[in-house]
Amino acid sequence: PKAYTATVIGGNNIINALGMAGISILAIILLSIGFTIPQLFLLIALMSIGVVFYSCKLLPDAFLRSILQGIFGLFFRVHVEGIQNFRKASNRVLLIANHTSLLDGLLIATFMPDRITFAINTDWAKKWFIKPFGLLVDLYPLDPTNPMAIRSLINEVKKNKKVMIFPEGRISVTGGLMKVYEGAGVVAQKADAKIIPVRINGAQFSKFSYLKNKLKTRAFPKISMTILPPKKFTIPEGTIGRDQRHYISMQLYELMADMMYETSNINEHLFISLLKSADLYGWHQKIVEDIARKPLTYTGLVKKAYILGQAYNTAFQEEFLALMLPNGLANIVSFFALQSVDKVPVMLNFSQGIGQIISCINTVKIKTVITSKLFIRLAHLEEIEKALQENGVNVVYLERFAKNISWSDKIKGIIKHLNEEKPTHSADTPAVVLFTSGSEGMPKAVLLSHKNLQANRYQITSIMAFNSSDVFFNALPMFHSFGLSVGSIIPILSGIKTFLYPSPLHYRIVPELVYDTNATIVCGTDTFFFGYGRMGHPYDFFNLKYAVVGGEKLKETTADLWMKKFGVRILEGYGSTETSPVLALNTPMNIKQGTVGRFVPHINYKIKKVPGVENGGQLWVQGDNIMLGYMKSDKPGKLQPTKNHWYDTGDIVSIDEDGFISIQGRAKRFAKIAGEMVSLTSVEQAVDQLYVGAIQGILTEPDEKKGEQLILITNHEKPSITEIRKFFKNKGFSELWIPKNIIYIKNPPVLGTGKFDYQTAKKLLTDKKQK
Repeated sequence: PKAYTATVIGGNNIINALGMAGISILAIILLSIGFTIPQLFLLIALMSIGVVFYSCKLLPDAFLRSILQGIFGLFFRVHVEGIQNFRKASNRVLLIANHTSLLDGLLIATFMPDRITFAINTDWAKKWFIKPFGLLVDLYPLDPTNPMAIRSLINEVKKNKKVMIFPEGRISVTGGLMKVYEGAGVVAQKADAKIIPVRINGAQFSKFSYLKNKLKTRAFPKISMTILPPKKFTIPEGTIGRDQRHYISMQLYELMADMMYETSNINEHLFISLLKSADLYGWHQKIVEDIARKPLTYTGLVKKAYILGQAYNTAFQEEFLALMLPNGLANIVSFFALQSVDKVPVMLNFSQGIGQIISCINTVKIKTVITSKLFIRLAHLEEIEKALQENGVNVVYLERFAKNISWSDKIKGIIKHLNEEKPTHSADTPAVVLFTSGSEGMPKAVLLSHKNLQANRYQITSIMAFNSSDVFFNALPMFHSFGLSVGSIIPILSGIKTFLYPSPLHYRIVPELVYDTNATIVCGTDTFFFGYGRMGHPYDFFNLKYAVVGGEKLKETTADLWMKKFGVRILEGYGSTETSPVLALNTPMNIKQGTVGRFVPHINYKIKKVPGVENGGQLWVQGDNIMLGYMKSDKPGKLQPTKNHWYDTGDIVSIDEDGFISIQGRAKRFAKIAGEMVSLTSVEQAVDQLYVGAIQGILTEPDEKKGEQLILITNHEKPSITEIRKFFKNKGFSELWIPKNIIYIKNPPVLGTGKFDYQTAKKLLTDKKQK
């Protein structure tokens, strides 16, 4: 600053020369990253006025902040929300923020209304470009190798100062939250200070971030800063030492994750988000591809969606249109096409029986099903096609429909594309209809709103780091909430190229394609992952960053197989169609084997006691991702909403002191044997350890002596009760867990997601008895 001031107001020739050289270098750098000549001159003029006046002590630092606010506003269009939260906090305050770029510290120093003390690493404090930063803030160097450093900072906060710390300790190289250190939480707790979370968004797209090879960066992205209300940690009494630091660390991470979620826009239509994603990540970015290997860019996807959506709108008057299509470009284009004209796609599960499909059609009062003639032939769905037509459903074949789109609809669609016309429905209206699996009865129609899906999108991205350098391989069917929301909507709206494959059952082909596409993210069920593990080459998953299992329990055999063969750690999650779908997830930051992870941000829960279950109870949840409600076969076409957005999961769970959730089984899947409650899920998991890789399930029958007895249905070739009894005894399992009868079925019934189909199995058991 001194050299620069001397250059402006006159002084030593050497200092003038150094000042001019500095200005020249700065000008070249700024021009190279996108500044125009007028912007450059305006920036230098503003800096000159500010530095000269400030150095001459003619103006307070508030004026220098005002000049910098003008500069940031001019180039980055910085928008600040929640400044009132900063003002209503006391003086003893600790500010924390996510760390997205080199601009973050300057942004906070510029837009906070008071002078702040910045805790900074001693190595960074010595760098030449940090010195001018001292004009705006008080720098407080901290030596991370000195155990007394935190104590000195605590004393500083106790002086009723506002202190700023980046809990991550480094600038993000993932685009999301990284490792969060507990130091900031310890300082706040020991100093009895309030914490003000600050979310910085947009700076990660600037040239000052460390994500140049992972995101489409630009010279002047729009930046927003959101200041949340002050909060305080609550530490349970008696928590001391390492346990206390651990508790603080967990709370701090939750606070940061909540901050990321709370500052996200969940009240947005899915199609509007698609348009914004195209603007953000680039209209020419390849975003979705299928086995035809002809990827669509955002431009291609949006244009096709507008044209097809206009054609759908002209041809069909009804609001709900069913899609019966495999994973492919046609399905994803049709999905967004319907969104563009505020129609609701109903995703039909074509892997179900004819009776269940017709029940789904009648429940939602579907008049039209959009499918493909080629798909029906290849998937052998002729009987379903015939049943639909016999029940008065208009079956539309997409190949023919697309060929007959009128020039009028094409022109209207192109005009909509050029104008980026937005749909009009609010985020609280239905966005999609999915169906429950029907494993324990007839499927129910689940109505999910745009807000539900957006909430779950941001709940996941608040704790998992994705960026546009990733490739998502999705073989899960889009009629399943996991395949639609996690496997399709979230990656496409997050700038992640998505590869769609039509079947998760091709255990040899899927690993080869994961390898060929350089996929970094794969999701599936345990059944599918075990198949990929057996058939895949050890190098097929070399590029994986995340392998996520949901839909059914992750078996130890599957997890061990993947770790030993591929060196990949599987992350297990938990959810349901009704929760859009993810409720809990293990992440690289927080993981505990044998659990389904911790709740995603902003989930309220309660556990209701179940007679006979000592540890845990029935889980009820509430959150923005909870469905609008059901349509059921007893009242077709009528939405039966949730009460106060609370949803009974029907699962018996236990939650440990760190918030990790263990699933004990479905409430309906408990048997009462000799007065004891036995989890059928636990018995299945025990049998799975003996008959590894077999498809099997446990059913119950009445028993005159003990109330109920267990029946094992399996495709293991030589099952033996004697063998099971011996194995259970060695493992220390209860004798009550031993099945009383075993039924061998070469091809046991399974759902499209790979889950054991209990409903069909019960019918098979009944039919066998009658014979």
